[in-house]
Amino acid sequence: MFPFTRGITVWAMAVLSTASWACDEHLPVRGGITASASGDRSIEITNEADGKFRIYVDEHDIPLSVKAAKAQIDIQRDGKVRSHPMQPTADGTAVVLNGAQIKHGDMLRVVINLPNRQAIVSELRYTGMNPIAQAVSMSSKPAARAR
Repeated sequence: MFPFTRGITVWAMAVLSTASWACDEHLPVRGGITASASGDRSIEITNEADGKFRIYVDEHDIPLSVKAAKAQIDIQRDGKVRSHPMQPTADGTAVVLNGAQIKHGDMLRVVINLPNRQAIVSELRYTGMNPIAQAVSMSSKPAARAR
């Protein structure tokens, strides 16, 4: 379905379900990016209807492993970097960003340290358009090397 090449394969996908959400209040309005590191890991960063950012790890690649993972997001704006921890959801399929304001043009660096001593590192620029983000890079590497 997607081209898998050597190095880092990154693709952007914007999903916005405003019409569906208007019909069914249980469907969240989602817009975000999906990024993959060499086809072996993928994450999706979304802004949900409740206003919280969630990062989903592909359940087929890493089943429920986020539950025990530590995650943080670094937000770079005006030359300053602020780090915010992220909390896992109850089912372990996502981590949630609470208390951080992400604005148009912010450079984001997401680090998810997995229980298997690997880390997923994704860098992207938030474009703020209903909220759609543009993937910059994605990698999967040993956690010891990740911040």
